[in-house]
Amino acid sequence: IRIECYVDGQQIGCLHYTKIPFFAWYALHDFYIEPTHRNRGYGTNLLNYCCEQLALGGASRLYIQPGPPL
Repeated sequence: IRIECYVDGQQIGCLHYTKIPFFAWYALHDFYIEPTHRNRGYGTNLLNYCCEQLALGGASRLYIQPGPPL
C-alpha cells in the first residue's frame, strides 16, 4: 500500500508498506521526502498518519524493512 504526501498539489513524498501474512503486523519498505522539503515535519506527519491508519485497522506492529518487499 502506498501513501503519498502533497504540498500545494505537488507530490513531495511517499511511503510504501505491506501486511505480513497471518499477523496484524506490517512492514514499511519505502519512505521518502524530497530533499527540498525535509526538516519541515512532512516526514513525521506522513509516518504518524500511516501509523494512525494502521492502528485503526487493527495493526499491532510496524516494522521498518529496508530492501525488497516480503
